[in-house]
Formats: sequence, C-alpha cells, structure tokens
Amino acid sequence: MFLWLCLPLEISTSTSVLVLLNKAMYQICREVELTKANNLILLIKLTRSIIELDNVIR
Repeated sequence: MFLWLCLPLEISTSTSVLVLLNKAMYQICREVELTKANNLILLIKLTRSIIELDNVIR
C-alpha cells in the first residue's frame, strides 16, 4: 500500500528531504484518488441495483 515507507532514507541534504516529502505526498494523493474512484463505482452499482429493484417491483 504505502510503498514509499520502504524507500531508503537518505536525508543528508534539504533536497533529499524535499524529494522524500514529494514522493510521500504523491503516494497519499494517489491512494485518495483510488478511494474516491472506488466509492464512485460503488455508488453507481448501488444506483443501478435500486433502479433494477424498482423495475422488478413495478
């Protein structure tokens, strides 16, 4: 999941700190985007199921 935690920690200069933080933020944003996409897919599936159920009841 959070593979960036496994990166070697070479924090000898401020540049490597910024690179590490950048990679961490990218990974977190990617995880959030995947979660949002999965939630949207679940919402679409739920909506379809409700429509199908409504059609069966009619």
